[in-house]
Amino acid sequence: MIHKPILLIRPPMRFLPNRSIDMIDLPLGLLYIGASLEGHGYNVALIDGVMPDSDYKHLQDAENHFGITVDDMAKRIKAFDFDIACISAQYTVQFPNAVKMGELLKRIKPDCKVLIGGAHVTVQHREIISRHDCFDVAVRGEGEYSVIDGVEAIREKGDLSAIKGVTYRSGDEVISTEDREHIKELDSLPFPAYHLVDMEKFFRLNKKFASRTSYAFNGSERGVSLMTSRGCPHKCSFCSIHLHMGRRWRYHSPEYVLRHMEYLIKTCDVKYFHLEDDNLTANPKRFDKILDGIIERKYRIRWDTPNGVRADTLNLELLKKCRQTGCAFLIFGIESGVQRVLDEVINKGTEIADIEKAAELAQKAKVNTRGFYLIGNPGETREEIRATASHALKMMKKYDCSGGIGVVAPLYGTKAYEDSVKNGYLRKKMTPENIAEGYSISGMLKTKDFDPEFLRSVLEDFDKSISPLLKWIFIKRILINPMLLFYCIKAAFTLPPSRW
Repeated sequence: MIHKPILLIRPPMRFLPNRSIDMIDLPLGLLYIGASLEGHGYNVALIDGVMPDSDYKHLQDAENHFGITVDDMAKRIKAFDFDIACISAQYTVQFPNAVKMGELLKRIKPDCKVLIGGAHVTVQHREIISRHDCFDVAVRGEGEYSVIDGVEAIREKGDLSAIKGVTYRSGDEVISTEDREHIKELDSLPFPAYHLVDMEKFFRLNKKFASRTSYAFNGSERGVSLMTSRGCPHKCSFCSIHLHMGRRWRYHSPEYVLRHMEYLIKTCDVKYFHLEDDNLTANPKRFDKILDGIIERKYRIRWDTPNGVRADTLNLELLKKCRQTGCAFLIFGIESGVQRVLDEVINKGTEIADIEKAAELAQKAKVNTRGFYLIGNPGETREEIRATASHALKMMKKYDCSGGIGVVAPLYGTKAYEDSVKNGYLRKKMTPENIAEGYSISGMLKTKDFDPEFLRSVLEDFDKSISPLLKWIFIKRILINPMLLFYCIKAAFTLPPSRW
């Protein structure tokens, strides 16, 4: 018997009116789910609501969302005779679009079963199932195995209560089964099902709408995100990744990572890897073996670390290998320039002296670096916020480590959220719209030490201060790598100013 296809759906995205840059990436989580389903004999189709047939221009003047219109999604869904659909809902700010897709599926196929998963779902699973009839099952945590069990139970009229890591309705009752253990042997997972996506279309769109920064060179648009590990043992107050991926750090072997890279290089002509791990360098020896493998195999690639690395895991030898293997830049998750904030407020577990030492070593190795900072943490003072901005400027002046400062968003399940609720710091309800505004404008918190207006003033002063520093850093980088001059000339003729 040939079963109907299982639909995997990534909803279109929407943004605030002040968002001027559209961005695209691969639906990596769904591609992992798709590969696992296919490995168990299921027929799978993917509808990516973020990837239109051609361009995004027709949407930019019409409504503030990115991807395919709801009407176009309906046409695509109607093209399939399906009985089960799986929706990805990674981000709280994008959850309303997931609801639209769930309701759309039920209008088109009232008898279909709709599973929903992702980081936001893992945290808010009971509320989602109780409030939204369009979703039949919420998959918590990693979905590769839970989705397979769920599909089997639905098609065989089995018992959902026997499946770990799901939440569902039984009459008027919402039932959450026991948590599923996180996948220990990541090497047991197949590579993501890249064939479910038109990769050449993705690369064409990526050239214009890349979600990750990359220096332009021939083929730089042929970049993909790669995850080599999951989980985080650290307890940063603002971070929610442990709620979805757990506190145990689990990793692919260097051999698996290198095979994955080689597969993408050979089958898709990939030339750039965004290593998206939250803890890429947690085991420096493993990271060293990956770099050695790239050198031995003579991969001609570029790569970066968009989610940052811990500066205290690096040494000069590793940094020299980063340079040798094509590292475009390393991002350090610095968070604060004040040791008390790192120790007592954020619980980062890093020393500012170690961060500055790593930046100095990277400068010696001629590796470009950037720094992540977060201000507006519950428990932080005005003086400490200003000191963090000053430290970001110091890192730029002394170590050519260009810094970026963001505002803390108190995400569900984090210590920052718990402290904010406990102390009455939330100035607005935790709606997707308000959280998005908090991310992009000036925060959601008002404490006895700071308010959004103060945070906005710090950010504005910082932006004014960094402009000449960034220009100077870029000039020095051109002297080290003359190809960047070619990038500047090429960008002026081929990209809009917002992409330079």
